Amino acid sequence: GGGRGGAAFSRVALDEERRCFLGLVRRALEAAGGDAVAQCPSMLALVRDDVCHALLRLARGGQTHKSPHASSGSDSSSSSSGNCYVSAETVGEALALLRTLWGERALRRGLKVQMEALFLGIFLRQLK
Repeated sequence: GGGRGGAAFSRVALDEERRCFLGLVRRALEAAGGDAVAQCPSMLALVRDDVCHALLRLARGGQTHKSPHASSGSDSSSSSSGNCYVSAETVGEALALLRTLWGERALRRGLKVQMEALFLGIFLRQLK
């Protein structure tokens, strides 16, 4: 049905999709190696723009818990509305991806601004 159970299922399904995305990206980066990714401008741009942005949105969206009616804004993304369910497994996968990005020296050099934004966005938010 499309009642409350359907909304809960869709949040769980979205969380599973996020976890799958994070795991696939992490494994692809590990398989390719940081040097190869850093030497390919289009791949580095993908990581810098899309992957880091997704991690930051996940970190910000997973911190607030509003009512299910909060998603009626103009942005249909549940992360931006604050109506975002993030499981411990997804947080773990996001942290594993962040560790992979940080652990690859060549990637770290190409992602200085993004790493700063991620660490500040995550840690400073937790300190508030």
